[in-house]
Amino acid sequence: MEDLIPIFRKHVLKNRIEYGKADLKSCINWIVFERPDLKVNIKNIIPIVQNIVEEVNNMDIEEVKKEFSNYVYQEYVRPENRFKLLDAGEYIVLRFAPEPSGYLHIGHMKALFINLELLNRYKGELILRFDDTNPSKVREEYVNSILEDLDWLGAKFSKITFTSDYMDQIYQYAEQLIRKGKIYLTTASEDQISNMRKLGVPIKDRSNSVEENLELFEKAVSGEFNEGEIVALYKGNLDSFNTTMRDPTVFRVINSNHFRAKYYFWPTYDFATPIVDSLQLVTHALRSKEYELRAELYHSILRDLNLRDITLIHFSRLEIKGIPVSKREIRNLVEQGVVQGWDDLRLVTLKALRRRGILPQAIKEFVLSFGMGKQETKVSIDSLLSINRKYLKPEANVVLIKNPVKLSLDFVRDGNRIKGDIYIDKSELFEVIRLKNIGTFRLENNQLIPLNEDKKLVEVNWIADPYKIEILKIGELFIGEELNKNSLVEEEYYIDKKYADFKVLKVKDKEIYLKRDEKSNKYIIL
Repeated sequence: MEDLIPIFRKHVLKNRIEYGKADLKSCINWIVFERPDLKVNIKNIIPIVQNIVEEVNNMDIEEVKKEFSNYVYQEYVRPENRFKLLDAGEYIVLRFAPEPSGYLHIGHMKALFINLELLNRYKGELILRFDDTNPSKVREEYVNSILEDLDWLGAKFSKITFTSDYMDQIYQYAEQLIRKGKIYLTTASEDQISNMRKLGVPIKDRSNSVEENLELFEKAVSGEFNEGEIVALYKGNLDSFNTTMRDPTVFRVINSNHFRAKYYFWPTYDFATPIVDSLQLVTHALRSKEYELRAELYHSILRDLNLRDITLIHFSRLEIKGIPVSKREIRNLVEQGVVQGWDDLRLVTLKALRRRGILPQAIKEFVLSFGMGKQETKVSIDSLLSINRKYLKPEANVVLIKNPVKLSLDFVRDGNRIKGDIYIDKSELFEVIRLKNIGTFRLENNQLIPLNEDKKLVEVNWIADPYKIEILKIGELFIGEELNKNSLVEEEYYIDKKYADFKVLKVKDKEIYLKRDEKSNKYIIL
């Protein structure tokens, strides 16, 4: 529960400011509105919030306002205002900053298309910045892949940059904070640092002199330490309710080779991001809600450096039912051989979605439908597939047959002799059959005998020249916590051979689309 305290306090503080006295019921309602997942544990949450309500109601109102200013609070907005920036000036500068440690997935698309949508509404620019300060994870192949995916999506940027481009400036700002007594270096173990944060008891290195810290920093930057031997910590507040502020790590040694830069002492995301955002003149930075509690640290670093501040906008992550939306989880599935690669048809990476036949405009419409709100979003992939079908342009309508049975025709109609073989599905084999666009027949030893009377029967589709295809039926990768063994099922069907080279087909009389997968040469149901 400790990590939820800042969320509780944020709503209680706001309630006190707005109404003069915080009300438990009102606070609980707002907490559950932001975090619906907490509803199941509400009985345990109420006593904790009650204690916070009592404490906040006894605080001086100016003290309440001061503490509340450390939190980012995004009001609920109506759908028509989902992409409205209340503080937008004449010109906005946005950034899309993926870490090149894997392939883009549907979760990244929410941030990307919200940024692009804001650019449609306001005058400004969008910077693509690769957040590449962890050389143990980042790879040039991922950079190239991301650029390829963004090009496919049609995303345009004012410039392309890397966080590593700013390393020398980041070091200069770190030295400024060391001189101000706001950063110190320590050789304490990970466990010692963790205990300091948990117990609020400082480690001995916290009282290092500025000279000692500068000397250690210079040695770390020069590569004189191994990984895990030294870190730089930001001197925050060990008593803060927001655990992010309890002396967070801002630099660590990483000796892995970087594909474009040679450094040893690398900044964390928390330290590099606000500095580079400010240097690049970013006005509004979009981040998923998981970073909201880190906003206090973001703004604190900028204040300490006297750098221009930035408006942070936090939105809920996009989760897909039964399919992981996390590079870490996807990487594990790939490495364990559970899926066949980052473009496995059951995944929601851009590579997989593109291979599956999902179009850029469908992805855009899907992710923008959720707006910039912080309400948790977990939806079925079917929602995306339904939107995608609106944009599909099938090359032909086809009849799909599972078990073809050959039947013979030989009769005269309107003076023309109709003779040959046709194929229908075994499940539609009856004594009397009404063939679509041909007529009604009686079946005798696989020979179709025409009937003069028009019986009211369901019309049966047929094909003339059967061509076998393999169709892949894709389901959710997980059902609950269990791997779905039937998430990818292959079945054989038949279509008319004249459609064998077509890439996108629609099944007659059904809202089923087939897309040929160029990698496997099999068809996928869309």
